Amino acid sequence: MGVTRMANRVMGWQSRIEEFRHFYHDCISIGCSMATSQDEVTVDLALEARCDLGESPVWDGKTNNLYFVDINSRTIHGFQPETGEHFTIKADEPTGTIVPTNDPTKILVATQRDILVVDVPGRKVTKQAIATTPKEHGTEGFRFNDGKVSPSGTLLIGRMSNKWRKGARGRQYRLDPGSSTLVEVMSPEEVHLPNGIAWDGAKGVVYFIDSSTEEVRAYAADEQGIMRRGEDGALSWRTVTHRPSGLATVPDGMTIDTDGNLWVAHGESGEVTCYHPESGAVLHKVPLPVQRPTACTFGGRDLGDLYVTTRVETGEGAHKHHGGLYRIRIPGVKGVAPAYEYAL
Repeated sequence: MGVTRMANRVMGWQSRIEEFRHFYHDCISIGCSMATSQDEVTVDLALEARCDLGESPVWDGKTNNLYFVDINSRTIHGFQPETGEHFTIKADEPTGTIVPTNDPTKILVATQRDILVVDVPGRKVTKQAIATTPKEHGTEGFRFNDGKVSPSGTLLIGRMSNKWRKGARGRQYRLDPGSSTLVEVMSPEEVHLPNGIAWDGAKGVVYFIDSSTEEVRAYAADEQGIMRRGEDGALSWRTVTHRPSGLATVPDGMTIDTDGNLWVAHGESGEVTCYHPESGAVLHKVPLPVQRPTACTFGGRDLGDLYVTTRVETGEGAHKHHGGLYRIRIPGVKGVAPAYEYAL
């Protein structure tokens, strides 16, 4: 066989392989196994929040309020979808995450070092700290990031470095009910940029995103919903999914639906993606009118609305409603429960 003929045949094989790869990627991307058609999905602007860095949306089932933060603007947002009421509470430091409590008049906000009580009717962040980061873990250049309460009532919360892009690493903590001591769950050797968290109580699994790994990981959970270590003291996990090819972004915030599927906001992709928790297959992709979604949570009285926070956009292509709070409705898809509460 001549060299030219051989080269042409090889190029033909390569072309067919590439065609198959694109076909497979496209099939996965449109969600072949999802019964809901894209035409039934609705996306609307729930609130013109104008966040610089909107994050940490949580649904408080007691008050039917959606809370979220604008980290860089040091602002807590409260939104009542049924009435349209919207209020803000200013903090003295960057606001990393919001945690509902068993008291309908109080929530918690995690700042740089402290987890503080917020007086919602009084619209103020109090000086009452229920927990403070150990000084030996750094006081400057760090802040709390994503955090949620497990079904058993333990708070799992991450702390990140402002220099994470330069390699500085964070930590993951737990705060048990009634305790004032943050206990390290993951050391800087085990986590870089702690982000999205979700639980499947029936499976005894906690899903976790360390954005620097570009992965959604599944960990066996202990009775408190915290990552379980093996007899050798090491953490082990199963990778649910890696960042999809073609997305110039990493996974950020995450939530779970009643089927156990994971909904993940991808920071620069302009979409929210639903993954199968075992295979990691993309079941659904919901494009947004903005490019920078950050986190998501189910809300509404029937938990049938998926709320998505976003962040500021710059440049000529910036959408006029960037930084807004968006609402996605998908028939048949609902959240598991309102945000779990921390008992004060």
